[in-house]
Amino acid sequence: MSASEMRDVVPVAPSPATNAPSNSTSHSLIQSCLPASAGASAETDVCMATMTASQYDRMVRVMSEPVTLHPSFPSVPAITSLPLEFVSGLRQSLCQAGIVIDDVRLEGSGATHIISEKLYKYNDLDIVFQLNSTKYSDLLAVRDVVIDYLRTLAPAIAGFDDPAIMSLFIPKMFITPYDHADAWALYTLGALVPSTAPTLDLKFVQKIDQPFQFTVDSFQVMLPASLPAQLPPTLDELSEPIACLSKYKSFATALQHADKGIIFVDDASQVSRIYGGGLLKYATYRSFGMKVAPGIGMKKLERSMLTRFTLDFPESDGTHLATSPMQLRVMQYYTTHCRTAPEQYHFFLQLYQIVQRSNRGLRTLKDLANYMLVYFAQYMHQHQHQQLQQRVPYQQQQQQQQ
Repeated sequence: MSASEMRDVVPVAPSPATNAPSNSTSHSLIQSCLPASAGASAETDVCMATMTASQYDRMVRVMSEPVTLHPSFPSVPAITSLPLEFVSGLRQSLCQAGIVIDDVRLEGSGATHIISEKLYKYNDLDIVFQLNSTKYSDLLAVRDVVIDYLRTLAPAIAGFDDPAIMSLFIPKMFITPYDHADAWALYTLGALVPSTAPTLDLKFVQKIDQPFQFTVDSFQVMLPASLPAQLPPTLDELSEPIACLSKYKSFATALQHADKGIIFVDDASQVSRIYGGGLLKYATYRSFGMKVAPGIGMKKLERSMLTRFTLDFPESDGTHLATSPMQLRVMQYYTTHCRTAPEQYHFFLQLYQIVQRSNRGLRTLKDLANYMLVYFAQYMHQHQHQQLQQRVPYQQQQQQQQ
């Protein structure tokens, strides 16, 4: 997707500023490759495995953890819901509106967290609704259904018009243009603010050519339509098995990469086709200690990502840093994907090192990463000093009592 196409993103409201040991044998995979469904992507095959008991337990835990959608205006009550209940209710609303859904899936880091034994961190739940329709009008009609469904979850906004609800609870929305090869829509729900709980990204897909960036991002979990959020059954009590998918050509290979913390792409140049180049996600993975797969030129991969990132988010001349699209994108990303000061520090450390290795100018990106490194280093030092000051009087009090 080109930068010009992504300019059609509608920013409805301004955005406020323990790994488990790897054990690939425990997955007990029953693999098969099935033809892609009519509503899925244009790839020829989708690799599949049946969900294990440990994966099912993680899925239930992830999808039963309450999510809170914070409004952009603080006087409006937030919306809290269980993901399973939210997905089930929205699916019913879509069906009532005449929009038929083939299936609903969880993808992204939430799916990788469920499928891999490495227990990846996740900050949002990426829910994918596969539409059984090729009509562009159905893709456009989804927006009204999402807005009406939000009204049912929050009586306080029942009388609000559509633009008001969008500005309050849908900070980011994108719909592919009519004549584009892909056909999908994305809605980010809840204000983009730091939070310890995951947020919701809803994607409605008719067809999509590039469904993942790296192999560890290629996983999807099929969400059963009738799975209750309250007291869900055990895996043995389900009437049929749950499928785990990989959009990569080999489920076993993608799973191996995830379990071993390997960053892999078939060709380093393929990231140039991805919006943003996957740069910020790559920096996050590197900050987690993940390594680039052997045989892939790391510098070539990083240069390809930087090239695409600078095309989609232009660099300013340095005199108006706050208005730079590049700076705004980086700040928005780290705010929502890095929850603690150490995580933020290591993210910017990796970003700085990537730019440094590229031998390219990129003054805005390099200066921003360096500035944030100093900021978070000072913040963590001050925070540790405050903790030490609080601890010393307590220790003195304990000694006096003894």
